[in-house]
Amino acid sequence: MPENKTQPQQVPKLIDLTAEVIKKTNPHLFFTLYKNKVLPSQIEDEYVNPPIQALVKKHEHIYLANVKERKEVVNDRSSHIQGNCCFKNCASLAMTALGGGVHLAVYYILRTAGASDSTTLTFLSCIPATIIVSACFSPCATFLMAKGIAHCITSGVPKETVDLNEVIANEEEKRQMVFP
Repeated sequence: MPENKTQPQQVPKLIDLTAEVIKKTNPHLFFTLYKNKVLPSQIEDEYVNPPIQALVKKHEHIYLANVKERKEVVNDRSSHIQGNCCFKNCASLAMTALGGGVHLAVYYILRTAGASDSTTLTFLSCIPATIIVSACFSPCATFLMAKGIAHCITSGVPKETVDLNEVIANEEEKRQMVFP
């Protein structure tokens, strides 16, 4: 007959028992042990890091949701700006004037550099072509200008730092409200 050998049960370490009790009664206290150099790595990996990682994931999700919401607001505002006919006309005129102005500025640079009269005259005769080309491409620029204006007038999403001491204080307040 085979003998029934009972294996001796290991008695859990006091630190493991303490961690289990803290996990059941007051789990947010593990935040105070984060990056504790004296704490055994097993306890840190099993009890301390998971709630902190959960907190990080939660705040990361909130941040990404805020970024997505800001993108939607920027897109909405840019479409409103771009839909305004006054903005379209002013942007087109500004782009046309800018194109003509740059062309004219290059003419003065050519004259200062001592280019021949035929070269400067040919360059001046191309001003209408520059104005027409810039007028044709200005509607494309209105989209980018509207997007840029919308980015400037929409506040950014702040980078949030989570203070573990503040989390502990909030959890203590909640706990005291439940168990006075």
